[in-house]
Amino acid sequence: MSLTPTSQLITLPKAVDQATLRLGQNTIDDDEEAQNFVLAAQLVQSSVLPLVLNTALELDLIGIIANAGPDQRLSAQQISDQITTKIDRPNPDAPSMLDRILGLLASYSIVSCCVQLTKNGEYQREYGLGKLSKFFLPDRNAGSLTPLLALFMDPVVQASWTKLKDAILEGGIPFNMVHGVHAFEYPRIDERVSMASKVKTLVDVGGGQGHTLKAITSKYPSILGINFDQPHVISDAPTYPGVKHLSGDMFESVPSGDAILMKWLLQVWSDEKCVKVLRNCYKAVPEDGKLIIIESLMTTQPETTVVAKAIRQMDVYMMTKNPGGKERALHEFIALATAAGFASVKVRCQVGQLWVMEFYK
Repeated sequence: MSLTPTSQLITLPKAVDQATLRLGQNTIDDDEEAQNFVLAAQLVQSSVLPLVLNTALELDLIGIIANAGPDQRLSAQQISDQITTKIDRPNPDAPSMLDRILGLLASYSIVSCCVQLTKNGEYQREYGLGKLSKFFLPDRNAGSLTPLLALFMDPVVQASWTKLKDAILEGGIPFNMVHGVHAFEYPRIDERVSMASKVKTLVDVGGGQGHTLKAITSKYPSILGINFDQPHVISDAPTYPGVKHLSGDMFESVPSGDAILMKWLLQVWSDEKCVKVLRNCYKAVPEDGKLIIIESLMTTQPETTVVAKAIRQMDVYMMTKNPGGKERALHEFIALATAAGFASVKVRCQVGQLWVMEFYK
């Protein structure tokens, strides 16, 4: 990594480092009461870490570090330069704020940190991936904890804690007491999380006889479902309220909709065929629309879990039945999405051996 001459790095003297390590040890480490006080104070401040981590993930700080390459480190200034490129008037204090945020994450091994001494005598911290970083990266075979943290930190969920005392004393469920409905019913009234509020037309590509759309439209009657499949498939498809059957060839074109759904379909086709279909889907959704993919996600490293075994077996089955058909890892889906023109991929949830992903323009 090239640095300007004024920022050329020198190894931190061992004497300085050792002195830093000794700082406070005699007054804290040997005093159990003092240690207990520090632990109690840390508990008081324990909400800081998840809030800071959530902010770091919203800014994609760990992703930026990962994209720098294996074993690479970036300064807070270098990271700041990347996240403020599209801001007309970036905050001049951003590098300093990021440095403090990353310092906290480094203390929990979420990132790693190396302190260097520049030629002008200033300390500079550089950050790399830590042993916990992989659990907060979106492309780690759908094992990212980022969506779960975002859920816990959402103001809707956080508000529930304000009623915990009342729920203990008076009875009831904190979430219901705040929002007036059960957590599973809440998406119906919140536009941020409600599919029904954003999606008026949902196209199910390769939807068979429309059973999936029937289930969706029965719960969200405001959605018009378009069941798209080959003529011989939908010729005897049942009639469902809110579901319209259309025949066609997905390799030629796909009906337009606010969102397009494809479930367990890409596994049948080669990468070339998948990209062709995905490009048609890209054309069929608006700029703020999305493509919803429901597929298995195969781990890059073979695993021995029940789900991993089932996916591996299906992968071999596809190899013997469909030319080019296969199960794919998340990075392979990202490659397909990118080749089709999509800008981002989000993994939403897992149900059994299937994952729900969303492709965005």
